[in-house]
Amino acid sequence: MNRTFFQVSLFKLIRVLVLAVIGLDWWAGAVVFAADPATNVVAPSNEFGDAGAALGNVWDMNSLNDVAWTQPDAKNRKVQYTLWSATAPGVPPGGSGFVLRGVTPKGSDLASAFYINSQVSIPSHIYRYLIYRLYLAPHQPDEAGIQLTNARLLYTSQWGSNWQVEAFPFRRYSRPQRLECPPFGTAYGGWCTFFIDLAQPTVNGPGSPHPWDWGQPGARVEAFGFWPHENWCDSTCAPSGDSPNYFYLDYVYLTGNIVAKYPEYNYEIRWNVSDPDGGQLTSNLYYQRRDEILRPAESPECNAANLATHWTLIGSNSITVGGIPSQNKVYLPLIGKSKPGSGFGSGTVGPFNQTFVWNLSSGAYAIGKVYYVCVVVQDGNGNQGYGVSSAPIIKAPRPTVLNPNNFEAGSPR
Repeated sequence: MNRTFFQVSLFKLIRVLVLAVIGLDWWAGAVVFAADPATNVVAPSNEFGDAGAALGNVWDMNSLNDVAWTQPDAKNRKVQYTLWSATAPGVPPGGSGFVLRGVTPKGSDLASAFYINSQVSIPSHIYRYLIYRLYLAPHQPDEAGIQLTNARLLYTSQWGSNWQVEAFPFRRYSRPQRLECPPFGTAYGGWCTFFIDLAQPTVNGPGSPHPWDWGQPGARVEAFGFWPHENWCDSTCAPSGDSPNYFYLDYVYLTGNIVAKYPEYNYEIRWNVSDPDGGQLTSNLYYQRRDEILRPAESPECNAANLATHWTLIGSNSITVGGIPSQNKVYLPLIGKSKPGSGFGSGTVGPFNQTFVWNLSSGAYAIGKVYYVCVVVQDGNGNQGYGVSSAPIIKAPRPTVLNPNNFEAGSPR
């Protein structure tokens, strides 16, 4: 074998290998698909959604355990709760799922708590909105007083097994809350949905042992609940000695900023979109209505198979965004909890690059119902990604009146 023959043969071998590599690269490129775009909804979010849902148990009254504690009176009598299907015969129509029927001893107004924990305080700077649905029995002809009563909100900065010593001295209670559905004057004997901003400065009740510091730095909330009602008023609105025969609770939500408020009923949806391939992305927003809040892990599924049958388009136009840079990784938000092991959300909105203000003022959206959001993002090649909110938006009623003039139906005991 001479040197020239060896050089030519080596050259041919190298040429074949190069062509093979080029061919392999071309073949591989021919079957590489563009990566799907990604999206995640950061508002509404469980990071500032419902406190019960964050702890793994929505206070939707589907269990007697949703009431964590009931106050005994001097004779050690308490509110007696029973669990009912909302559609059971005899249950007032208008509830959802299951409801709790409560009966207090005659003439009593006793508190019920939905959260008690001496180790972990509710982060009241995150969870400031109370929305609950109540049915209060109408005044009966044989009862003392007149058809007018109120509720009060309650929390304590300390909790313990001996509530009289460890909790009672540290309680706060609110001004009286008018128990009538807006517009005021609506008769008792119907379901009402109430909405209170617990962090407003005018909540504190006259005579409350401590200032109402909900949402303020350093505030402790180791127990939270309310008196569903007090006594019926007498002619001067002092306690009459008689009280409603019974009441029903449908749900109690303690939430962060997942509320569409009266009168505008606007909510700013925020989400993040990204695509490793870059280019223009198109987002479409959808909603799904539910009667009650779900735990984050139970948020409704949204995908190509059920989008048309289970979700409704928000608005009539797509939201198109361009200039999303090409990137090698999809960065999703990493949000720390407010306290390790507490279960509560961080109160933080994750990174986002898209927003849309959704107006829920239409009568098509019902007061007290909850609305989950799905974002469908699509790239120029038709590839899609889906993201569902971990908490819903709640359409709240008009704010509940606290301490209307000349309205006191007794004082809490």
